[in-house]
Parts: sequence; C-alpha cells; structure tokens
Amino acid sequence: MAGDRAIFLNGVNTPWDNWNDIGGDFNESFWRAHFTVLRENGINASRVWISCNGNVGFTIDD
Repeated sequence: MAGDRAIFLNGVNTPWDNWNDIGGDFNESFWRAHFTVLRENGINASRVWISCNGNVGFTIDD
C-alpha cells in the first residue's frame, strides 16, 4: 500500500549500459531512453546495479 492505494510492482533488472559505467562513464541519454521504454511498457520498478566489481560507484565512510 502507498497511502490508501494498492500498488503492484512490475519490475526488471537493469545491470548497466556499459560495464561499471555509473561513477565512471555515465551516459545520461541512455538511462533516460531506457527508463522511458520501461515506463511505456508498464514497468514501474528497476533494480540498477551501481557497481560491478567495486572499482567505481560510491565510497561510504564509517
């Protein structure tokens, strides 16, 4: 439920455009086009891989 509205997740896995591209060689036009196609086909959730091998992405300080 989201508030008083029932929702159904219809999702996909979106691993990457090019290997390790988030934090490295990010291509905004690919991602905008990709999510547009997903939305047009009824997809409302996507699991995006932000790091393939830990070489790029986010650094978390303890």
